[in-house]
Amino acid sequence: MKREPVKDLRSFLLQLEERGELIRIQKKVSLKYELAGLEKRLEGAPAVLFENIDGSSMAVVSGLCGSRERVGLALNTSFESIHERYAQAHLGAKPQLTKDGPVLEKIGNVKLSDLPIPLHFEKDAGPYITSSIIFARNPKSNYQNGSVHRLCVLDNKRLVVRAVEGRHLDNCIQTAKNTGTELDVAIAIGVHPAILMAAAYQAPLGTDEMQIASGLMGGPLSIVKCPGSNLVVPSHAEMVLLGTLDPEQLEEEYMTEMLATYDYKRLQPVITVRKILQRKHPIYHDILPASREHRFIMSVPVESKILAGVRNTVPSVEDVRLTEGGCNWLVAVIKMKKKYDGEPKNAILSALTAHPSLKIVYVVDHDIDISDPNAIEFALATRFQADDGLVVIQGAKGSSLDPSSNQAKRTTSKIGIDATATLSIPWDRFETAKIPGVDQIILKNYLPKEAKGLFQ
Repeated sequence: MKREPVKDLRSFLLQLEERGELIRIQKKVSLKYELAGLEKRLEGAPAVLFENIDGSSMAVVSGLCGSRERVGLALNTSFESIHERYAQAHLGAKPQLTKDGPVLEKIGNVKLSDLPIPLHFEKDAGPYITSSIIFARNPKSNYQNGSVHRLCVLDNKRLVVRAVEGRHLDNCIQTAKNTGTELDVAIAIGVHPAILMAAAYQAPLGTDEMQIASGLMGGPLSIVKCPGSNLVVPSHAEMVLLGTLDPEQLEEEYMTEMLATYDYKRLQPVITVRKILQRKHPIYHDILPASREHRFIMSVPVESKILAGVRNTVPSVEDVRLTEGGCNWLVAVIKMKKKYDGEPKNAILSALTAHPSLKIVYVVDHDIDISDPNAIEFALATRFQADDGLVVIQGAKGSSLDPSSNQAKRTTSKIGIDATATLSIPWDRFETAKIPGVDQIILKNYLPKEAKGLFQ
């Protein structure tokens, strides 16, 4: 039987390098702001492998999912078909439990200062691990949850975790608190991006995120049991930190959020790390907060969730995009080919329900490029009437990240905008003018030599 090739962080780096989408930096780089500064300056460029980190023997990689095209590559599909990939992910092969794996090559005591954990922004509470997937079992139901969380370093053994209220890890924490127990956790760092994308997906409670990862990867994900624990983790992870979370022990943390603003100070649970599992010569994955990589990893799975939710109400919806101007979190654009004038408002309400953090929802026609802000503004300018197409909702539950909202109560005002053409006017009044054959014109065949460089 033909074995599927191993899909891990290293295999993805090879894919990127073969495509010319990986930069290697050999100059020594400091973890105090310099690494983050380089990540920021290189945002939108190929992924970056920093091979010489001051004070650490580990290499650091960043920018793996810095474009929609690379997200598509990670999920073994085109970026246009990502949402369909998520829709079928639960049908993939089940994760395959193995007795051994590369992550067990080295097992030892942990000293967090040995890891290349960067200090990203000047007002962050401290260095943050930003690519970590936390695995934990609910003490009552025993299901294992895997989700992406950032971790602030307190000292050589302790981390404070940002555990968003109401999410699945928080459910595990509250159950442990109510039963008077600590929570065993395994923190995976350095995995194939498809595993990160699966852990970022807001699946129903009790769903195995590694089953979704298997589906996204197109082959069974290899998993291994952690020594001395009932938790299982990806067997090809670069490293896994094993520890316990005490629901009663809280410490203050504050960081730069995906909106690129500083979040308010929060008291969050503390994890005490006991052991580290790691591969030989491990590679550390850092995600610059508020970067495209951060936003795409978090937003693309949510887009898929919104699309599925809205299609349940309005089947004619074609696509959904969380906009970059809206921090890939607070603003959505829905593309549809409507049959009735009331459908866009139904789509707006469904989107706000599917992703409660949304603050603004635009609905546009099927001919609008929802990746182009100018095209969206064109739809607003030529098809939107505020007295009929504007939906305003006050005092709704919103994102705790939005500094303009009531962050204590987590309430905000939301708007939906129907920027679709009314069906009471013939479509040809809204159709954009076209020049036949314009896309087939090859400019270099017409221009003088000195002008060709102006049109690439």
